[in-house]
Amino acid sequence: MMIKATLNNCRIASRKVRLVANLVRGKKTSDALAILQFANKQAALPISKLIKTAMADAKHNYNLDDKDFVVREIFVNEGLTYKRWMPKAMGRATPVRKRGSNIVVGLEPVSNKTAQVSEEVKSEEKVEVKKEVKRGRKATGAAVKKATVKKTAGAKTTRTKKAEDSNK
Repeated sequence: MMIKATLNNCRIASRKVRLVANLVRGKKTSDALAILQFANKQAALPISKLIKTAMADAKHNYNLDDKDFVVREIFVNEGLTYKRWMPKAMGRATPVRKRGSNIVVGLEPVSNKTAQVSEEVKSEEKVEVKKEVKRGRKATGAAVKKATVKKTAGAKTTRTKKAEDSNK
């Protein structure tokens, strides 16, 4: 289950917010809040508030413990851009763009993440080794090992690898 919280029209440029968002992506919420507390960026405060809001939503709406979450996804999009004008030399006016951003944070309980990891471990690749005799131009005929790789969980492709006999 993914708990999402959004912040629209934050008055910080999205490229500046992305620098901070990349610091906390994939971390536990307690670690992420500690990183944001000491980050020397202006965008650290709104992102930390947004993470705390998502944790409070999970506790209030879904009765989940607010300590066991991972920042599963966090992305920053462009928001509103205010267009202003600044006077310059010889009576000219030049445009000034005051950019904003929209921030989305998705939290996931740690228990769901560990369940996904255990499913990935179960679906490991199995390797079958078959021996075949290749009949070629040579009179002796070289034995060739053929390894076929098959995935247990719905393999789309099968890869084959030919290796020469260890007689050489």
